[in-house]
Amino acid sequence: MIASPEKAICDKIAMTSGLNLRSIKQVMEFLTEDMRIDEDLIRGLNLDVIYTWISDAPKQNSLQILIKTIRNL
Repeated sequence: MIASPEKAICDKIAMTSGLNLRSIKQVMEFLTEDMRIDEDLIRGLNLDVIYTWISDAPKQNSLQILIKTIRNL
């Protein structure tokens, strides 16, 4: 099985040592520069799916700022 784009991004955020996303600017730099994801693809991510994982995920604050960032695009 292959992870959905949403799950892959959340896993990458959760598993990247030293990564603590605290601003929209940091999230955008991480997604577009480090992960090289196109902004159009970011806009198309399913926020409802990401939101369901937050309660059980490490780095919950980083995932919450991820959702906020995508909503603001």
